[in-house]
Amino acid sequence: MGMYTDFRLQVQIERYNPDKFLRYKDDHPFFEKERALHITDNATVNRHILEVNCSIKNYGNEIESFLSYIKPFIVRTESPKLIGYYIYENDYIPTLIYTPISTGRNASE
Repeated sequence: MGMYTDFRLQVQIERYNPDKFLRYKDDHPFFEKERALHITDNATVNRHILEVNCSIKNYGNEIESFLSYIKPFIVRTESPKLIGYYIYENDYIPTLIYTPISTGRNASE
């Protein structure tokens, strides 16, 4: 059976081609993960809003790798904004996910 991690995310994104954003097999390690398709198959992009809602066996750190992949696409904010969480089924406290902060120097940092 295995243990599952509940993963929820809703974030505004930029700089993407909707035909390739969730299916593009670039050099990012996320696309090499065993369960990468489980995340992308449960994700939608609508009007620059990316939403993910799934439960996954996160044994290969697929969630963390997915967050690393999408980070350059996330619209940065002046202060942290809660955009999601993930929680292992035996845990009581979720890991919260926040937007990257705009430093004012270079938006891609």
